[in-house]
Amino acid sequence: MARRGGLVGLAKDWGLALGITLAIFIGWSWLTHVDLVESGPAPDFTLADSDGTPVTLSDNLGRPVVLVFWATWCGPCLAEIPELNAFHDAHPEVELLGINVDEARTVDRVQATMRRHQIDYPVLFDHSGAASDAYGVSSLPTTVVVDPEGTIRHASVGTHTRGGLARLVEGL
Repeated sequence: MARRGGLVGLAKDWGLALGITLAIFIGWSWLTHVDLVESGPAPDFTLADSDGTPVTLSDNLGRPVVLVFWATWCGPCLAEIPELNAFHDAHPEVELLGINVDEARTVDRVQATMRRHQIDYPVLFDHSGAASDAYGVSSLPTTVVVDPEGTIRHASVGTHTRGGLARLVEGL
């Protein structure tokens, strides 16, 4: 009988610990929540590409731009790459920029992923998180479509097909 009381006490302790952990997680999520920027002027940024060359978003004014925020550890991001490659090949009039959010110490890993998945569109490195923060990116992959005048026309979380991307830039 004493053993049963010990198990009940242990279950209560674990339940209390789980409840406190959940409360901390929910509180932290609420305090750090940032909304995805879905309209208005596209925040400008300058990020280095895989060769170290700086690329500035506003340099692409005059043509539609698709920004895809991704990471090497994101399964859906990797699964989307063939669709992004196909879209990039079929729509040379649209600037497709993959914005990698992996930490700086993983540059070699990112470049290996780029080779392994044969990424044929420019990839920019957002190691500081400045571009991701400016767009309110909190989940991956996140896609943002910017019109030729520099206005955000679409922003969403999740993967896209080449046809879906084509519909998003149609008429821009």
